[in-house]
Amino acid sequence: MRFSLKCVSLAFVFLCACSDSSISSQTPAENAAIDFQDSVASEPDSTEIRLDTVSRVVDSIGRVVDSTKNLLDSLMEIVKEADKNLDSLEKIVDSQNEVLDSLKKIASDATDSVTAPVDTVPEIPEEPFDEYAEYEDSDARAYRLFAKTDWLNGAFGTSHVKFAFRNESTENLVLMDVVNDSVRVKSLRLGVEVYHPQYSPDGSKLAFSTTFEGSSHDADLYVMDLNADSSLIKLEVDGAAIPRWRVLDNGDTVIVYVSYSGTNENEKWMSSSTWQVPFAGGKFGSPQKLFGRAYNGGVAYDNSFAVTGASFLMTHFAGTPDSENTVLYDGAQVCNVSLARDSSGVFSFLDASGPQGREFTGQKSYDWHEYLFFMDATGVVIDAIKCLYGYVFADTEWLSKSGFLIGTISADVLRSFIVLIDVKNHSVTPVVQTIRSIDVWQPDMWIEP
Repeated sequence: MRFSLKCVSLAFVFLCACSDSSISSQTPAENAAIDFQDSVASEPDSTEIRLDTVSRVVDSIGRVVDSTKNLLDSLMEIVKEADKNLDSLEKIVDSQNEVLDSLKKIASDATDSVTAPVDTVPEIPEEPFDEYAEYEDSDARAYRLFAKTDWLNGAFGTSHVKFAFRNESTENLVLMDVVNDSVRVKSLRLGVEVYHPQYSPDGSKLAFSTTFEGSSHDADLYVMDLNADSSLIKLEVDGAAIPRWRVLDNGDTVIVYVSYSGTNENEKWMSSSTWQVPFAGGKFGSPQKLFGRAYNGGVAYDNSFAVTGASFLMTHFAGTPDSENTVLYDGAQVCNVSLARDSSGVFSFLDASGPQGREFTGQKSYDWHEYLFFMDATGVVIDAIKCLYGYVFADTEWLSKSGFLIGTISADVLRSFIVLIDVKNHSVTPVVQTIRSIDVWQPDMWIEP
């Protein structure tokens, strides 16, 4: 730019010189050029000033750009931090959603387990129990009997049955003798506690113990002769509970019992044992030890194995050391284990909504004792019977009649019905109802052969 201006100036001087014919030693053109150069040299170059200004502006812009870049970097850090916070919020939301899903699942499970309104009271089956008769014992305690003669004849081929159970409200033994349409009810206070009553095979005697399954108290075993003014015969041993009658192949009638009625997780159970004792002519014979440890669920008729079930379900096979027991049902809590009184080797039990029970029934959850389960000697669950809606089982025990069990059911604390359980038909049939707040325990039923 500076070079171009000087060229213009020289051209102007040259033209002026060419237009003047009188030239001194220094021509006017030369003088003008000299004057112009002097003026240029003596005055500041305005173009340079403008360039300096532009340079300073550019520098300022650069600084602004740098500041803006720094600001953008700060904003990016803020955005990154916000992203982190957003991720944290998303995790919190996901966690809350998981909690909500869990709550929904719990609500769904509860809904699935309910098949009718909570306040629904199950009806007594209309047939064959559309009629009943009420009877009172000597304590003016009332019972309703639903088992009619026609039904008994159809189910068992007889119209003569007997019931025995403990009235927990009075602590008495109650006996009901049903012959055709004649019913006799007796309530007996024997001076000792009565638990687990069971009729002898001929129905003439009743064995019982003074403690119940799960109790760690010392127990005694008695036999009551029903044909001799209810006289009691005591087994003179140290500890005997939960009696079960059976007839051996040689025709001898014996009672199988355990020396300890407490749970099998109790240390005392380790030193307990299972026995059988003959009973004939109104007296006991010599006890015979069958197994080390107390197998309160029963012993197989051929003595090949025994089962226990309070609190763990375990089997023990003959010929193995006392310490070798097979824990079944995944070690879940069970109770009321009862071995069938035939050669099937099947035993029943109640549970507390265990994993195998839920898997077998297909239920996500159910009430304690809502199902009565059946297992074979190998530890496989083979069947389950659901209780009447709104009720749960208790005191379930096999009868001498193959394929039938007896037990109680309750809708609250009181066990108000005695029921007959038909395994083949999966039926639960009330046969006796207690009224006036009577609580019945551990019933037995004798069926005339």
